[in-house]
Amino acid sequence: MKEAKKWIKRFARFGIFSKGVVYVLIGVLAVLAAFNAGGSASGKGGAFSFLVAQPFGQVLLAFVAVGLIGYVMWRFIQAIYNPEDKKIRSRLGYASSGLFYGFAAFTAAQMVFIGSSGGGDDGSKRESYLRMILDETWGQIAVGIIAAVFFGRAIYHLYRALSGQYADKLKEADLHKYARQLLLKLGLVGYIARAIVIGVIGFLFLRAAWFANSSEAGSTKEAFELLRNNTAGPLILAVVAAGLAAYGIFMIVKARYRALPSL
Repeated sequence: MKEAKKWIKRFARFGIFSKGVVYVLIGVLAVLAAFNAGGSASGKGGAFSFLVAQPFGQVLLAFVAVGLIGYVMWRFIQAIYNPEDKKIRSRLGYASSGLFYGFAAFTAAQMVFIGSSGGGDDGSKRESYLRMILDETWGQIAVGIIAAVFFGRAIYHLYRALSGQYADKLKEADLHKYARQLLLKLGLVGYIARAIVIGVIGFLFLRAAWFANSSEAGSTKEAFELLRNNTAGPLILAVVAAGLAAYGIFMIVKARYRALPSL
């Protein structure tokens, strides 16, 4: 039993590491795209496509997919067993995160095994589902609730950043003083950047609800497009994308030093 618990923790750390790698790729590729230097501002699908296009790309993506499965496993352990936080709100948050990254893991695995475009049809599928919802009498309210959930998550991430709660699990980490300071700054910037992107996605869903138009909604890719199409040009996109890369680095280091509870 003890060995099984050690295996679960190692798998969870691998999952956190894999999540970090994905966000580093998302951020770096979006920064490059902002300045027309290659890359792509297309979220996880773009990161997966980049990986699979590299030498031994399918192997690399397979490792990421397995890692994301580990992260999903850990999220559901937190949601069900919840060794750190017994609040219902926290359990629901962990479960929703598990579902979200479960879909990401499925997308990555799909690219590995059947050569899918890695979510290239996600936009059309999302629009189709939303159109079905909006065709109902309660559709606009339902999509508005989805928007509210995104806004809630954005506020939560911003709160974690500004309150310093994002660093709670690293308090006992054996890090050099300056390395810790740098890591915490990366985490602060990263959580703020995530809050911005999630908030923009919420705005897109709110717009879809308001106009009863499924094409108005979007995910990270559409959020990036909205950030880029403003008076500041590519600068805002580049800054937010760099923040997501910082979040990825924070998660990679956190995978090693995060204090995991006893199971």
